[in-house]
Amino acid sequence: MDNRLTPAQKDELIENILREIPLVPMPRNITTSVMAQIKTKPIHRFQLTWADFGLSLVITLCILAVWIGLQSLPPLVLLQLRIQGILIWQKLIVNAYWLIPSTSISVGVGLAFIALANLRQTRHA
Repeated sequence: MDNRLTPAQKDELIENILREIPLVPMPRNITTSVMAQIKTKPIHRFQLTWADFGLSLVITLCILAVWIGLQSLPPLVLLQLRIQGILIWQKLIVNAYWLIPSTSISVGVGLAFIALANLRQTRHA
């Protein structure tokens, strides 16, 4: 469809039409009928359901089972677990040389995106 009106011409056309429409007084009961159509619900602040209690019970039982399981292990197995934990911790510390450069690159890229977004907003404003 060929649209030959400019935005200024469209605005002028709409303004002319709005001026020609006859004004009708507003009915007196408009606010009561509008307010009657608005349905209000009371907002519940905080409610615990049975699912919340069930989930907390399951998580508590799982933590208790792990704790009892660790307490019932033989001392030799506990010693081996401690050794493996120390080895994993040392491996993380030794191989953490990648952590500082990757973190600084991530922060730099994030700040660059924020700066570009702010520049676009100030340009269009």
